[in-house]
Amino acid sequence: MKKLVLIAMFAWFCQAVIGQTDANPVPDKSYGEKGTKTVTKSLDKSFNPVTTIEYKDNDGYTRKRITWTKSSDGKYKREEEDLSPGGKTTCSNTAEFDANMRLVVFKQRKEPTLIRGARGEMSTGDGKYDFYWFPAAAEATEKKYQDELKSIEENNATVADPTRSACSVSPSSTCQPKARLFAGYSYLNSSIGGQSESFPLGVAASAVFNITSHISAGVNASYHTKKINDENLINSFLFAEGKYTFGKVKNCSRTFAPDLHILVGLANEKYGKSKGSGFAYGVGAGLDIRLSKRLGIGTQADLIYVDFKNSEENAKFYRACLGMKYGY
Repeated sequence: MKKLVLIAMFAWFCQAVIGQTDANPVPDKSYGEKGTKTVTKSLDKSFNPVTTIEYKDNDGYTRKRITWTKSSDGKYKREEEDLSPGGKTTCSNTAEFDANMRLVVFKQRKEPTLIRGARGEMSTGDGKYDFYWFPAAAEATEKKYQDELKSIEENNATVADPTRSACSVSPSSTCQPKARLFAGYSYLNSSIGGQSESFPLGVAASAVFNITSHISAGVNASYHTKKINDENLINSFLFAEGKYTFGKVKNCSRTFAPDLHILVGLANEKYGKSKGSGFAYGVGAGLDIRLSKRLGIGTQADLIYVDFKNSEENAKFYRACLGMKYGY
């Protein structure tokens, strides 16, 4: 019994005496000319070190509270909340890090929980997402929090832009979707052995998945037909596509997104009962015109070469596409 009393008294002593240091407010104008910032270091019930940063306004109300907790296995958790003058939490988020200070969990009030596993996979209540589909925002958030923790460990406790809303900081706050689908009209012109044919009737579709902020890969297909002497001449293509998109992807106000892409795949040609196929490859350029976060207009122009098995001459095609794009 005496041991339990001694342990309880020791715990109380650690929390009440050792656990409260550096709690003197210092002037800080983040929330007013007479505002203050207070840094408090303490221990939680499990004796984990806790650092709390509080910002107060001119009237002494706490408007921002940031809490860093270090667990016994070296992992960190950061909790941030905005408060009204009456003390009510208006917005909050929680970030959890591994021992290497990599962001693995991000929970935000009224938004899904984002979880990154060993392979970068993220899951939410609506399905699965990959953390690297929006790397620019995720890396910026990680870097910001890493710098903040470093300043705390150096006893500076510097918070970048403390007046920014807790709900505006999210790894998913980027305009880069994880994939884009395209469907639309396609025009084709062929040149084989000095003979040229145009195909005014055609359709095209593609699906590309973002690997990084600028690099994406996917599939691209098109189908073209025209009638010659009561027979249909049909050309179709199926490609694997690699694409590089220019510009700052995380810029939500960006309207135009140009790209360069390469195409590698198969081509098929059919006229009456005659058929031919061959290896196809090409290069092209595109331009996406953004209408909203998910919808846009897609354009592209391609130069395609085909080595048909039943022909000694290389066929050359010019293809142009125009249609709608949907990002998700």
